Amino acid sequence: MMVNKAVGFRLLTTVGGRALGKLIRFVPIAGGVVGAGLDGVLMKRLADHARREFVQTSPGGSAVAG
Repeated sequence: MMVNKAVGFRLLTTVGGRALGKLIRFVPIAGGVVGAGLDGVLMKRLADHARREFVQTSPGGSAVAG
């Protein structure tokens, strides 16, 4: 029984280590995707707010609908 536990533990650590190593390679990629998505969403919200706040005016000084 002790031998079976030792072999099982060793097998689990070997297979788990390989799987974890492959998973860790994708962390920067996933972070880049999430970061790019958040940047896009936040930039759109900022642009929408700026369009509402800073109304475009014509050279004569009257506001232009837009």
